[in-house]
Amino acid sequence: MSVEQFIKEQLQSMVGISDDSIGEYVREPDKKSKNAGNLVEKLVGALYNEESTARKGRKSRKRKDSDSGDEKPTKSAKSRESDDEEAELKPAIAELAALAELINKKEQERARNAGDTHKNDGGSTSKVHSCSNNRWNPLGFFLNNWCVNGDPQQPLDPTSVQKNSEKLSRNVRETDVSYWINLAAEAKQNGDEFNVKMAAGMAFHTEQQNRLIRMLSRKSEPEKSNVNSEITLHRGFYLDDALKMDKTITLPTKKCFMLGQVITIDECSKWTSEKFDTHTRQLALSVFDKIAEVDDEFYSYSAKPKPVCYIYVGHEFFRTFANVILAGFGQKDSNNLASRVIGHVRSVFANKLTRVRVKLEETHGTKWCEQQAKKLKTVLETTERQFQWLPFQGMLKLEEPTPSLIPEDECEEYEFPDE
Repeated sequence: MSVEQFIKEQLQSMVGISDDSIGEYVREPDKKSKNAGNLVEKLVGALYNEESTARKGRKSRKRKDSDSGDEKPTKSAKSRESDDEEAELKPAIAELAALAELINKKEQERARNAGDTHKNDGGSTSKVHSCSNNRWNPLGFFLNNWCVNGDPQQPLDPTSVQKNSEKLSRNVRETDVSYWINLAAEAKQNGDEFNVKMAAGMAFHTEQQNRLIRMLSRKSEPEKSNVNSEITLHRGFYLDDALKMDKTITLPTKKCFMLGQVITIDECSKWTSEKFDTHTRQLALSVFDKIAEVDDEFYSYSAKPKPVCYIYVGHEFFRTFANVILAGFGQKDSNNLASRVIGHVRSVFANKLTRVRVKLEETHGTKWCEQQAKKLKTVLETTERQFQWLPFQGMLKLEEPTPSLIPEDECEEYEFPDE
């Protein structure tokens, strides 16, 4: 039964509305009223108009009858007559309000059964997409790829279904788990326990599948980045080869260090060229973490060539990192690989500086780092600082002799035994 037929049958059972009014407001409801509320308002207006016409007819007849007599209706009598007429209209208005509620329920049920479209506030319809926010929508994919024109009652043939299903393997995406969660909530409201359990199980398996996709993508990302590149695979990080390219790095605050002071053998055992980009970032972060612990002016440095408030560390800073890392991984010294390493080191350095500044400003207040960096920049421009090595824990200063070196005057001559 259509909405028009339903409204017409309901209105014909009500007293006080003529067939002409029903035909006027039911024959083309979309043109006459945008929703059920407007339709009720128009029908109530029609009811008042017809009642008013009938009331005028009754008054004219009473007036003719009263012309033969001398008495005229008093004002209080007219007021009572108006109240009686309003009381008569109240039940009809209540029935129209109930009818509007039924119409709204039928429209909502029809929209749910359609499945492939939904109505927004403006009354227009929009298609359910197969993918939104880079996640598969189960209902949208079903309607758009496995049904004829989005009609769930007309499934496609098996060959077309298999062909359209190849999209799932060509575009590996996660699935929107919220679809199943919302379906379970809706089923719970309707008291449908079977669909609640079904939707809950599908939500669990969907999230489990999403986690597997994320885990596999993380494992394959480093390998994909090295395909068709200049990276030499199957090489660990050889510290001896790296130290051959190591040299003193001087920071803008006249503090010095060498990468050989910071990189340890234990850390080198974890790095390999199979995951060149990931392990390059890990190496750089390990170095910057140790520098930030011993340098109280670390916050003042900048990874950008022309900073506003902070102090740029210089191009040679990043070039030394590139030379050491490429030599350690056994890669050739090319401009392409050097720029690739410098990009990773610069990004990690900028992120580390941001974290250090945020932590300091939580203690000293906002803009504290910028203010101190400006003061430090002025001091460095006006005064001459002495070079000093950063005091890494467990590392000896390079200008001091190691305990294994014994002065020549204290050495005793060694007598070789007779053969």
